[in-house]
Amino acid sequence: MESRFLPEEHYGDGLKLADITCPAIEAFPSDSTISKVWPSLKKQNIIIVKDNDASEYKGVLTDRDALAAISTKKVTFADPVSKIMVKDFYLLSKDLKLSTVEKILENKEYVLFETDSKLVKIARVVDIMNKLDTDVKGAAN
Repeated sequence: MESRFLPEEHYGDGLKLADITCPAIEAFPSDSTISKVWPSLKKQNIIIVKDNDASEYKGVLTDRDALAAISTKKVTFADPVSKIMVKDFYLLSKDLKLSTVEKILENKEYVLFETDSKLVKIARVVDIMNKLDTDVKGAAN
């Protein structure tokens, strides 16, 4: 008997995270100053922080976190991003099913994933909605 509460199929089951059109985000070494990353934060709202030899991801920094830290004087523009970056983040597989990503995004503002070319991209709810637009437009006709 099929449960009416847990459908067998979900939108996105045939799609993977890599199928979503998402912006790439810039990566900066952890010793970069806040003033150096500020323009990218204003443009992208988020950056990824790598260790200083650029071999490993260390954290993320959002525009909100940076603004809060600057406005409360916890840091200055001369301080390194490592002082305020968030170390608790997920870097997902680009091959993850979109239906799984949708569940993760119920509790997270965004997810990050790495492409084959080693770019880090950010996926938000709106990116998935844009991918599903074709279905929505087809249903309206």
